[in-house]
Amino acid sequence: MKAEKAATATISKHVQICRRLFAFALRKKHITENPFAFIKGGTQVNRDRLQFVEAATVQVLLDSLVDPEWRLCIALARWGGLRVPSEIRDLKWGDIVWDRNRFVVSCVKTSGHEGKGTRIVPIFPEIKPYLEDLYERAEPGLYVFPKLRMFRGMPKLLVDRILAAGILPWIKPWQNLRSTRATELADLFPSHVAAAWLGHSVAVSDRHYRQVTDDHFEKAVLRAAKSGAVTLQNPVQSANVSECPDLTRLTQDLKECDVSQSKTDNVIYVQTSRLGVTGFEPVTSTV
Repeated sequence: MKAEKAATATISKHVQICRRLFAFALRKKHITENPFAFIKGGTQVNRDRLQFVEAATVQVLLDSLVDPEWRLCIALARWGGLRVPSEIRDLKWGDIVWDRNRFVVSCVKTSGHEGKGTRIVPIFPEIKPYLEDLYERAEPGLYVFPKLRMFRGMPKLLVDRILAAGILPWIKPWQNLRSTRATELADLFPSHVAAAWLGHSVAVSDRHYRQVTDDHFEKAVLRAAKSGAVTLQNPVQSANVSECPDLTRLTQDLKECDVSQSKTDNVIYVQTSRLGVTGFEPVTSTV
């Protein structure tokens, strides 16, 4: 696979599958040893393929579409974090809890784990208009996506529509919509809440989905700027304490230095009538 220039994550995944397959054969005593037991495949995380998809970009795409199923499907992937196609395929109108603004998602990928077969997701404001529009247009039936649930090759179909909208396609089109939402929700809500809505653990979210965005850098700069403003105020306030510069020794010399604090401007003043010309500093013979 290295000769074929496969990604490290792909190689690692294949090694993991082989290791488990031979481990099963070993337990059944079909073989005497597992040839993959001590082979390390490397990390399965390929962060080079993560891409943050801006909401404005997706909105341009949605505005170019006329099919209400496609519009809702993309909205659910971008703002609901649904896996496409597995989690939209079995979505039913009976799963929509309109009066509580939430819906139930069947999690095919995690259904093998106890208690992980379904999850409840809010009907986020970005999703609701597209959900209501499809509901008003839908013919009587069980499934929310009667046409799309039958399609195959959803990544290519999405790329075709992205190009038709005049947008440069992003890599891993469906996965990065989900990854983008995972990043946003983790910034807005406690990590365990965001993970529950997206149907994975906090560790998986941190490892495979969450990204560092330009917005994180901008927030860091703004916080640093505010912190710097506070720092600049302190020396100005301290400038009035010219007669007693060593504040760390002030509490030790209260008997020698009469200290009072103004209640109007919160600035410390020092009366120096009892101090010599050298203040607190020891006399030195040379400078």
